[in-house]
Amino acid sequence: MAQSNSSPPAAISSVLHGRRILLTRTPRQNQKLAAALAELGAVTIELPLLEIAPPASYDALDQVIDEWREYDLAIFTSANGVHAFFDRVLSQGQRLRIPDWLCAMGPATEHALADYGWRASLIPEKFVAESAAALLGPLAPERRVVIVQAAEARGILENALTQAGGRVTAVAAYQTRMPAEAPARMRELFAPLSPDEPTRKVDAILLTSALAVTHLAQALGLDYLQQLAGIALGAIGPITQRKIIEYGLTPAFTAPVYTASGLIAGLQAYFQQNT
Repeated sequence: MAQSNSSPPAAISSVLHGRRILLTRTPRQNQKLAAALAELGAVTIELPLLEIAPPASYDALDQVIDEWREYDLAIFTSANGVHAFFDRVLSQGQRLRIPDWLCAMGPATEHALADYGWRASLIPEKFVAESAAALLGPLAPERRVVIVQAAEARGILENALTQAGGRVTAVAAYQTRMPAEAPARMRELFAPLSPDEPTRKVDAILLTSALAVTHLAQALGLDYLQQLAGIALGAIGPITQRKIIEYGLTPAFTAPVYTASGLIAGLQAYFQQNT
C-alpha cells in the first residue's frame, strides 16, 4: 500500500502534520495532491477505489472520431476522458482539428487538453454538469455538440443541451470500475487495531466522485458505517457530498473549490476546528 511518511521541517506546525489521509484516486491523479499533503506534513495512503478501463465497445467513439469535423462544440468532462479520447485518436494515426468551441470541465481537464496542444475556450464557473449547461445552453441551438465522458455519466448535460436545441452526441471514452484488489486492501487497512497500534490508521478519506463513495462502501462491506465512524470524509463537490449522505454518512467538509487544492483547504479548515 503506497504510503508517504516524509515531511519537511516547516510542516511540523501544520494542522495536518501526522494526519493519515487516504487518497482514493488513481496514482496518476494523486501525484500533485499527495505531494502537496506531504509538504504539509500529512501521511498519505494511496488506495485507489477507481480504475480506468476501455469502454465496453469502441464503436460509438470511433464514429465520433470519424465525424469529428462535423461538430461545432466539444465538451470534455474529465482529464481521464481527454487521455482516453486521445489515446484512441493516436492509436488510429489521426489528426483532428480543434472545434470552434472547446469546453473543459475544470482546470485538470483544461491542463490535460493543453498536453495535446488544445486550448479550451470555455470553462464553467463550477465544475458540474448544471453549471456547464448554463454556460453552454446559448451556444447549443442548431449546432452539433459532442460530450466526451465516462460511461457512468449522469446524462444531465446531454439532456439540458438537447432541450436547448442542440444536436447532441454523448460518447463514452472510458468506464470506471473498482480495482479487483481494493476490497482486500481496504479490509487490511481497516482491520482491528492491535495493542501495539493504539491510534486509528486513517484520520480522513478524500472522495472525488460519487462512484468512489459507492466503491468505498462496497469495499468495506455491510458494516461500513461502523468502519467509517470517526473518520473525516471529505467531498470534492456537491454531487459527491450528496452520495456520502445517501449512504447514511456525514461529510466532514466539502471542498470550497472543486479541485485538489480545494480539498486541501477543506481538510485544513476541518482539522483546525476539530483539533
